[in-house]
Amino acid sequence: MRGGGTNRGRSVRPAFYGLAALLLAILAVLLWDPGPAPTDSGAAGGPSPAAGADRSAPAAAAAASDPADRRREDSPAPPWATVQGQVVKPGWAEFPPGMLLVLQPQPGTEGETYRVAVDPSHPFFRLDRVPFGGWRLELRAAGFQSDPQLLTLTPDDPWRSLLVPLKPDRVIRGRVLGADGLPAAGARVTAQRVVEPGRAVLPLVARADERGEFELLGARPGTYRVHAGPARSPLSDPVQIAFAPEAREAWVELQLPPTGALLLRVESTGGEPVAGVRVNATRLGRGRGHVATEVSDPEGLCRFRHLPVGEYVVASVSGRHRSGTVRVTVLAGAEAEARLEVVPL
Repeated sequence: MRGGGTNRGRSVRPAFYGLAALLLAILAVLLWDPGPAPTDSGAAGGPSPAAGADRSAPAAAAAASDPADRRREDSPAPPWATVQGQVVKPGWAEFPPGMLLVLQPQPGTEGETYRVAVDPSHPFFRLDRVPFGGWRLELRAAGFQSDPQLLTLTPDDPWRSLLVPLKPDRVIRGRVLGADGLPAAGARVTAQRVVEPGRAVLPLVARADERGEFELLGARPGTYRVHAGPARSPLSDPVQIAFAPEAREAWVELQLPPTGALLLRVESTGGEPVAGVRVNATRLGRGRGHVATEVSDPEGLCRFRHLPVGEYVVASVSGRHRSGTVRVTVLAGAEAEARLEVVPL
């Protein structure tokens, strides 16, 4: 009995040890991770990419790109151009009514003629869908020159911005002579258009050059009164001229009465020259009055030329300075000198 029990115990131990070894082998297989198998680069004998490399990067970059950008890159440029801009004028002129901008194709360019009315109160224009090629741009306005511009529109520059100048057509030319018959250099000249009562029209103004000659640009058909001197203080008798619609130029000769000059020094209380001060010289006494206005230069000097003889009161009319008054006597053919002290406001 004892011998049989001992043999059974001895036979169980080898079976137990075998089962334990099998379990350990299975556990080792489960815990062992050799990593992903290497992949072929696609070329025989070529290097394989490193383990863990991101092979989807190009796809991710393509997915991250903006579809709108791709559409813009793929879409062709528009087959036409846009021409836009503004009509500009000299500071003394007015925008005339009835301005017309005309854009005509040149030989070899297919397209129709564009015509656009320009509003004087808003002198801007824009022409869309203009085919590429050569074009002739012209501004037509009564009383102003027609000065065409040639344009070449290309796909490289589909947006063209322009400034179209108004150039006066009719001109009043003339000469101003002093009482001695010599040229009155620097004399002011004014041409006032005759209009119906109650209507205000800006005058044409100019200064005579060293030869006493002047040009008044931008005249329109109609009647003008031309005189030497400022608009409200004529120095000479007015000369009336009439511009017919077909006329382009008129000549006027003006004669001054005996005149003198005034050299005024505008200074601070400390005696320093003051620039940019607007000064009036007003003639006193009976008869036709005269008011002349000048602005002091960087050296503080105001030069009044061609003043009718008489007594004058000189004072600053600048909004930035205050002054007293100075009385000056102007004699024919002579230059008076005076000093005006101003105080900043």
